[in-house]
Amino acid sequence: MPVPPYKLTLSSPNHINGTAIENNVQQLVPMHTIPNFAFAKVTNRSVVRVFLPRMYRLRETRAIPSTDMELIYDQCLRPLIRHHLPNMYTHWPASYASALTLYQDSRGQIHPGSLDIPAELLFTLGPEYLTRLAELKPYFRDAYFVHEFRGWKGITVHDPYSRADRQTALDKMIHFLDWPRIQESDWHVDVGFEIGVPGSVVTWRHTGHRFLLAHCLPTLHEGDIEVLLNRKTEMDHQMHLKDLTGFRCQPGRKGSRDKVSYIQAYTTEKTMSYQLHNGLFKPLDPVITLTNKNLEATTKKIEQMSKVLFACSGDRVANEDDSSSDREDPDQTPQDGTARVEVRVQLGEALTALISIPDPVIDRSIVAIPSRYWWYFKWYRLASINTVLRNLAASTARNRQSDGVVGLAGLVIWILNGLYRRPDPRFNSLAAEACQHIPVDYDQQDPDIEDLRPLMYDAGLYFVCDIVTDSTLALRLPFHKAISDDAIRRAFGRDLLEIRSMIGVAIPDVQRRIGVPDRTANRSSRATLRVDDIRPVDRAVPQIDDRLLHNIQRRHPAVARGPDVEHFRTHGGGTRDGQMLRAQPAGNDNFIRTIQTLLEQMFHDILQESPNQRSALGRAWTNIPSHQRPEQATEQLYKSFAVPFIAVQYTFCDEKEWQKRFDHFFPLQRPDRRPQNFPKCRYYQDWMALIDTLTLSSLQRVRATLQTEFDKLIWVPFTGADRMWETRTKEKSRGWLHLPQTNKWEGPHIAFSPHARGLDPHGVPSLRPAPDDPAADGGQEQGRDGDGNEDEDLVDLRAALNRHLSIRPQPRLNAQFESQGRQQQAASCTCFA
Repeated sequence: MPVPPYKLTLSSPNHINGTAIENNVQQLVPMHTIPNFAFAKVTNRSVVRVFLPRMYRLRETRAIPSTDMELIYDQCLRPLIRHHLPNMYTHWPASYASALTLYQDSRGQIHPGSLDIPAELLFTLGPEYLTRLAELKPYFRDAYFVHEFRGWKGITVHDPYSRADRQTALDKMIHFLDWPRIQESDWHVDVGFEIGVPGSVVTWRHTGHRFLLAHCLPTLHEGDIEVLLNRKTEMDHQMHLKDLTGFRCQPGRKGSRDKVSYIQAYTTEKTMSYQLHNGLFKPLDPVITLTNKNLEATTKKIEQMSKVLFACSGDRVANEDDSSSDREDPDQTPQDGTARVEVRVQLGEALTALISIPDPVIDRSIVAIPSRYWWYFKWYRLASINTVLRNLAASTARNRQSDGVVGLAGLVIWILNGLYRRPDPRFNSLAAEACQHIPVDYDQQDPDIEDLRPLMYDAGLYFVCDIVTDSTLALRLPFHKAISDDAIRRAFGRDLLEIRSMIGVAIPDVQRRIGVPDRTANRSSRATLRVDDIRPVDRAVPQIDDRLLHNIQRRHPAVARGPDVEHFRTHGGGTRDGQMLRAQPAGNDNFIRTIQTLLEQMFHDILQESPNQRSALGRAWTNIPSHQRPEQATEQLYKSFAVPFIAVQYTFCDEKEWQKRFDHFFPLQRPDRRPQNFPKCRYYQDWMALIDTLTLSSLQRVRATLQTEFDKLIWVPFTGADRMWETRTKEKSRGWLHLPQTNKWEGPHIAFSPHARGLDPHGVPSLRPAPDDPAADGGQEQGRDGDGNEDEDLVDLRAALNRHLSIRPQPRLNAQFESQGRQQQAASCTCFA
């Protein structure tokens, strides 16, 4: 493939580990985390990828830069084709750039092509390709090929009880492999076993998972199986039913003795809605419920879905001009489904793995439901979903703005998607808040008990606590169920204010949130304050080593010329600013001042963009009051081991990591994607503008000057490729520590310089005490006026906090749910793999 399509890159987990090399140390990591690209195809359902283990964690992203892909084609693949296939060489694009142009349509979309090569050439071409690849760049060394073959279920169907039949099926799949060159431990095969009952949809019981796992991993004890269920297994509820669930299990080391790396159990009825493209059954985003146009389009999709489900039930959907009232079609039977379990084993175990499943395990693990009832259940669930969505479409924007309506809309989409695939975990918080809550100890009958838990699936099927309406006629969750902003943000990817804006509610109609003192205003899209406007009069700009900044060459901006320009110079007029024509390039002294101001602005912007605690009412992580930050944000703040935060997570960088931080703050060129925090910083905007005016040699001299000053700092934020500040927990990351030294890992990420010990030999990381606040002095208590009365704003703020933190009484439960175990046995099971 001259231009490997990105969609063929292994980017999602395949539950197999591969070799990666980091700092010249080999390690086994999930294969999808290693940079890779598609190299070739053997059949329509296979792909051969090239993995680059030395690029593991080399960059912030796993994607291979286009410049490297261009180098690989132009200087590696194409020369090899020219050497081995001179007669076919003319069919290959002249360069990677020309291939991109060739495969691009009029709308800019890429349609990659492929060219054939003889199979006998692979034995020579493969090793030479890897050898030449290693000569291009150091991080291309030790590359290796990985082969993947998918979609062979229909070709390899066989009788599991016949060894000859099993061998024949395996030979069909691997007949094109050069067996003497194959190392069996490097190859993994999925072996499947299906259980079906004519006229039924057969699915897995939640209570039978332990027995199925014990059969697939016979060397494990009961305690090991319990550990796998609790820690290594993810449940996939079908249609949000508690007792009917598939599962995915990655046993890790516990599966090594049985040579099993992955186990999954599911029901094949999903093939009726399984799509790799964006089609009718594409998972819907809850955002579609925010506009009438999308709601109407969704209800039309649901009508099409209902026809598919009705057909699967064995019934015929009558047309409007069909006078027949009988919907029964004698030639159409309900769509059956089978329970399928797959184990991923090494190739050498393919003929002995999952040959059979004992009848006692089958009886405990599966349930057979008449096919017609299965599809009717889905159809009625879809009908109820359609009722809610049509109600939303008929409601006005003002009536859809409450958290109860928004929460119900999100849950309806979650339930709709769950009809065809595993429930999306993004909605778990929303589902837990919207369902009924019951006492942890259900035998207690105390109506005021506060030790409650969400019911979720424990009623057998997920239910919201209730759906009500009022004079607006808009369906919503009960008023006592206050849905949190965090749950809505997780489900919708945006907060309630943004959702109301999308619905069309005017912003003045939304109650203004009361601000929290000392919370950093870093959510604004406005640029940071310019340091020239807030610098104290007695503070000088940072001093720098300006020896490399003399005779800097700057590109002159393009200016218009012609009679109209001269006329404008003489007579003016129009809307153009005449000052632009009189602007001249700054002299050397002014340029040095520009770089000094750039550094000073960076010191200020880092603190101005510092993060807040995640809670909406939480304060900033920095302990410097907002009104003191312009005064405190100097270079001296970053030349001390004492960091101005109430909690931090920190690490000591090596030279390579410290260089990454500098490259994030002062990139050599404009980044391909827009990062967070940085675009709002004035220094970053000025730096991007400066890049465009400097020649390459001058830009390198300016960066060298800035790096000299950067290396004098003891700490900076531990930046990412896409953001300045991060606060995710690093508890399980190697080389990270935290302050204060409590059990709780929290706070922004801080990078200490590799030169920090040399700059301050006796310094140790610590938390800088909060500075004295002059505003709090003056003979009166802060927050009170001269008569000792509380400030009105503080009273309003305290009342708002009390309302937010108050515990709402839970409604008394009027009913109890009792679960009754039912056992069903599948008769006349047909088994095939």
